Amino acid sequence: MLAKLAVGNVRRSARSYTLYFVTLAIGVAVFYAFNTVSLQADFLDSNASDMLESLDDVLSGLTVFLAVIMGFLMVYANSFLMRRRKQELGLYQVLGMRRGQVSEILAMETLLVGLVSFAVGIAGGVLLSQLLLFVTSGLFEVAVTHYKLFFSTDALGMTAGCFAVTFAVMLALNLVTLRRVRLVDLMGARRANERNGVRSLPVSVVLFAAGLGAVIAAYVRLSREGFPGFTQGATQTGFLITTALVVVGTVLLFFGLAGTVTALLQKMPRFWWRDLNAFTARQLASRVNTTCASMAVVSLVLFVALTSVTTGMAICTALNGQANRHAAVDATLNATNLSGDLSNVDVVEAARTAGVDLGQVGSYAQVRVRQSQGLVDGGGVTMQAMTDATGVEAPAGYEAAYANTLGLWVMSASDFNAQRALFGLEPVSLGGDEYLIACTMDSASDFYNKVLAAGYSFGGAGRTFHPAQTAVIDDASAQLENSSNTTDTGMLILPDDATAGLPVYDVLVKVRYAGDTEAGDAALAPLASEGSTATVGSDAFLSAVEAQNPDAIAFMVTRTSALAAGVSITALIVYLALYIGFVLVVACAAIMAVQQLSATTDSAGRYRTLHELGCPDQAIFRSVRAQSGVMFAAPLAVALAHSLCALAAVLKLVKTFGYADLGQTAAFAVGIFIVAYGGYFVATYRAEHGMVRQAISRTRRAL
Repeated sequence: MLAKLAVGNVRRSARSYTLYFVTLAIGVAVFYAFNTVSLQADFLDSNASDMLESLDDVLSGLTVFLAVIMGFLMVYANSFLMRRRKQELGLYQVLGMRRGQVSEILAMETLLVGLVSFAVGIAGGVLLSQLLLFVTSGLFEVAVTHYKLFFSTDALGMTAGCFAVTFAVMLALNLVTLRRVRLVDLMGARRANERNGVRSLPVSVVLFAAGLGAVIAAYVRLSREGFPGFTQGATQTGFLITTALVVVGTVLLFFGLAGTVTALLQKMPRFWWRDLNAFTARQLASRVNTTCASMAVVSLVLFVALTSVTTGMAICTALNGQANRHAAVDATLNATNLSGDLSNVDVVEAARTAGVDLGQVGSYAQVRVRQSQGLVDGGGVTMQAMTDATGVEAPAGYEAAYANTLGLWVMSASDFNAQRALFGLEPVSLGGDEYLIACTMDSASDFYNKVLAAGYSFGGAGRTFHPAQTAVIDDASAQLENSSNTTDTGMLILPDDATAGLPVYDVLVKVRYAGDTEAGDAALAPLASEGSTATVGSDAFLSAVEAQNPDAIAFMVTRTSALAAGVSITALIVYLALYIGFVLVVACAAIMAVQQLSATTDSAGRYRTLHELGCPDQAIFRSVRAQSGVMFAAPLAVALAHSLCALAAVLKLVKTFGYADLGQTAAFAVGIFIVAYGGYFVATYRAEHGMVRQAISRTRRAL
């Protein structure tokens, strides 16, 4: 009997709260699919497999974090469903059921909902994971081999564990609610309104103003201080204060929103008394005051989702746009040591000792990169020194870069021309007191161009150096070594005699293959650890370099490995952005949907009364649409404002990687929000429309 009641209740609730159950199933599907990454590695190229194993570890940790957030939102949504059913649960007790029996019904309902949602979600997750395999192959630019339908028990266990905890918490809270509430309260629950929070208009206005002030203060602090670790002067404590201001300000905004908006609308009588505007405003005020805390949480979570997606995609755009530029040659071989002088190291000879004659592989150029420390009094030629001399402001994000701490690297004109010859470029010429700057980072190059145009000069090596031209060199010869993302924030090109006394920190050999890439990589394989094209030098290569200088370390980066590493980073960012953004947006949209459906159900009698008083159905439906629209839009609007401020600071850092197409990334993020969040709004309104249509079509019984 109890089981039959439980099944009937679930079936009836599913018709009214389909979005809630669908969200649970979607959550299960997405969690399962994204945690099959390690199994996908079995169907892809071996290089991609290694990267996917690392990606799986990151996603597993992220899954737990997202499960906590989604679990919290789903538990909160479940509390609205419980509120709707309190009268029903009270009726069971009036009819003679013991509380223990009612608790059993709740337990069976929760278990049934969990099992059905989990089963449907896993089925959808299996299909989604197959699709995700081909998305992964596209991201990593590798082919899918020996494909077959796969199922991950590890992903199943991870997903089951996360959602089992969520459903257990739901059940526990439902039982606590049932045991703590008196029977008379259960029977009158449908007529009782939840606490409306702040009712006093003056207090609401004060809270809203305080919240707005806190948010503005946080915006100002973030724009001025930036992020710790990237911006000079920014501290962890200061960033925590900024974060606290955003959180507190957002909460206060929503606590004072209803009263403030009501007060403003009442000052506009033409609007207030038109159609059902007064009724709609009162309904909105009740909804906002009832759910202000959850709206603040939803807004903050949407802010995290939007910022994560947009920032992640902006970084990907920057990295992808610079990938070929940062891997300009087929291979680079390095011997390096920041704390010593490697003037006696010959990397070409070390490679020959390790079994590779670079002359047989292709053409090459060996150059020496030096430090500018000691070139001028007081240290190296730094960005800060250029700013002090010219007044040109250095770009954000470079405060901790070597060009601003140690100073720009230095290369002699003859070495620089040797590597230019490798690319078929014209040599540069310098007078005895002239210098050039080479740089491949766009934001740094913009700074140097302004500095050169201002005629920046510096003293060193017994003379005063002046710019030989008013623009940086940013062609292929300006990139030092192959890299998935450049860290070359600037290099001085000086006359040969001016560099003679400067310590050599890096001996670099650039190689261009005589044949195809695959054959060239194979020829250089003895110089890489374990015979691969990894960045770590082989034992033979390391030993050969250490024999020349015990303090040096050696490594090799092929163009193939650099591009593969770039693809790996991009794929990781895309995965995290999609995973975080989709899960959080769907969870937030679901909580808003459940809130609005519950509120509409509670207000069904009011809409019926309006209909009986002669109010046109069109006006009633406009009121319902306006209420849901504002409730969905308010958290999103605040989240967008937070995101725009955060992105303004983030993009300053992203530009250090290269050009970021904000329009493309913003369009991608907005697309996710339109499909997910907007889709939930449309579905919610359609459900509300049906509820109200059903309510006003009934004949009201005489009291």
